[in-house]
Amino acid sequence: MHMVNKPATPYCSKIMEYMHKKKEKAKHLDVVQIGNVERRFEVRLPTDRFGCGNPQRTHDLKIGNEEWPTCECTSNKPKLLHLPCSHVLAVCGVLGMSEISFVSPYYLKEAVLNTWTGELEGFRSMGNFNIVNPGERRYIPDPTLLRTGIGRRPSQRIRNEMAGRSLLSRDLEKAHRAAKLEASPNSLPTQVTRGANQNWQIHPGWVQRLKCAGLLPFARLVEATMSEVIGERGGTPIKPLQYDHSLLTSLVDRWRPETHTFHFRWGEMAPTLQDVSYLLGLPLAGRAIGPLAEPVDWDLQMPARFEGICVGQPDFLCEDHGPKCFTVHSTDELQPRSWGSAVLAATYRGLCNACTLVSPKSGLLGCPLLLQLWSWERFPIGRPDIDAERPFEANGFDDADHIDMPTFGILWARRERRFARDQVRNCYPAFTEQFDVLDDRAVIWEPYTAAAVHARYSGGISILCYRDCAYWMTQSKIIFDVSVEVMAQQRIMRQFGSRQLVDPPPPIAPLPAYVHKYNRKGTSHSSTWWLQRVGSYVDEWLTATTHLWRHDEQFDPQEFEAYLQRYTAAARVRLIPPIDPAEAPPASMYDMYPTQSTSGSRQHAGQMTSDLHDEVARYTHQVSSGPLLQPRDQQVSWLRRLEEKLRGIYSAITCSRSSDVVQRHLLPPRPSTRHDPRPRVTPTATPRPPPPDRA
Repeated sequence: MHMVNKPATPYCSKIMEYMHKKKEKAKHLDVVQIGNVERRFEVRLPTDRFGCGNPQRTHDLKIGNEEWPTCECTSNKPKLLHLPCSHVLAVCGVLGMSEISFVSPYYLKEAVLNTWTGELEGFRSMGNFNIVNPGERRYIPDPTLLRTGIGRRPSQRIRNEMAGRSLLSRDLEKAHRAAKLEASPNSLPTQVTRGANQNWQIHPGWVQRLKCAGLLPFARLVEATMSEVIGERGGTPIKPLQYDHSLLTSLVDRWRPETHTFHFRWGEMAPTLQDVSYLLGLPLAGRAIGPLAEPVDWDLQMPARFEGICVGQPDFLCEDHGPKCFTVHSTDELQPRSWGSAVLAATYRGLCNACTLVSPKSGLLGCPLLLQLWSWERFPIGRPDIDAERPFEANGFDDADHIDMPTFGILWARRERRFARDQVRNCYPAFTEQFDVLDDRAVIWEPYTAAAVHARYSGGISILCYRDCAYWMTQSKIIFDVSVEVMAQQRIMRQFGSRQLVDPPPPIAPLPAYVHKYNRKGTSHSSTWWLQRVGSYVDEWLTATTHLWRHDEQFDPQEFEAYLQRYTAAARVRLIPPIDPAEAPPASMYDMYPTQSTSGSRQHAGQMTSDLHDEVARYTHQVSSGPLLQPRDQQVSWLRRLEEKLRGIYSAITCSRSSDVVQRHLLPPRPSTRHDPRPRVTPTATPRPPPPDRA
């Protein structure tokens, strides 16, 4: 329309707007000629301030003497845009020149009109490209796919190692502890946990109520009891179970919120509802622990609930942690609640938050007790000696309902924990390296077998350890208050002894990202508001046993190896990067421990071994498919490369210098062991004396 309404204009509408804007700006510029032969000018920009901090800016400009002149400006705008800048227009005004000579012909009106014509100049083709026959199919682009964002479309090409890790999120990777640890080892502090300084004694009046609620086996884990080994310690109380911050932090570094699993070198693993049942003995059946709507008359109900608890006792007569004397009301009003799923959901949420915290004294929320017991049951890292071969004597565990019975976690809590002298304890870098180099054969994938139960607990275990086994493979979401989490049993099927698919299927109903971010931090919403958001997930738990992952097929080692090949290419399986021993930093008086990582050196050796294997395979294929006799120079060159790589592998494995391997051509000449032949003595016949009769 611009070309039709204004036929006298030489440019299209956008170029006309650009030229008008630059001409208005050129009116405020000062032009000074500085060349005698060449047409050189200095263009001074205006300034409205004074002082040494506001110097006047200038640009140098040169106009060519050609018939169709060219221009050069220190702003480089004419070269980049193929259009005159305001400095060029100011000089044109002084010289009385037309600015059209500095505009690229592609911006002229004739070039724009030729773009929309049916004839393409330079091609000998007949026909019109803009005319479509009525009988032909027309392809109309979808207007909803029009890209309106600013900037170029991001490239999908794999550019680095991170681009190939499809299981990791780019946005989360920027803040994850593993990425920072990989970039700078030994740069992150350990995280802290909150725990009791001493074990508590369970008041006899609360035993029945805890038992009916399904919390008694869990309370026994932190109960203050006398040591079983009376003769060794003389009846002294057992020390409370201290959390190993280094071990827990090493696990946090490997937690991935994208999959809700730990990423190890031997595959994915995670605590599940099965671990909660066997280690803590918490129930899974019942209503989920979601937000509760407060009653309108809650202030009137409180006195009625606690009426008669301390009958005949003075006010505030209590111990450090609860009333000393009271009578508990009937337990009939107790409703079954899924305490186990709430603990696991809180632990998952704590891991998702902690894996992005790098500041000192960052806290690990959730249930650190579950994580530590889960690690001790499966990995030989930071594990204490508790004399596990000796059966647990269930003294005091005599319950007709089989609820108040031992769990797998009570063996670690009740036994005396001893650490070996040569074992590195509370050493975060050492645990990180041990997880990087741990062999998968040292991992206990299925610790809760019938043989383990019989060997440890001859008297049996709590019924809560296996009563709710129907919930272990559920696809329902687990919830604690407003925190909604999803489990990934399909990615850790080996923990259940089941078949692990090469490509684990996604959940049927994925959890939205905004729901996973729900928390009460910085909000003042009511419980009714929260119930409207997470109430559907609370109700979903009532039918948790109807939506299960299939786990009836046995574990297949060959298929698991195929899964590992795909998994290792899509995830970060090691936190310590490969380190060449030859590139170790120089020694310093400020070093408090060896800065050279053994795990990094082993990884470097592994990479060199893999490269050497590939080169030998290629050379073998070349020899087998080529002529029988290879050129001598080619064989010598390949053997020398082989020698250098073997020397590098030796250096990385032994953490020593490659010069320790003496090269063959540098060896001193070996003394010859060849001896000259002994002189052979030719035997000569000794003349015999003549007989006496002939003498």
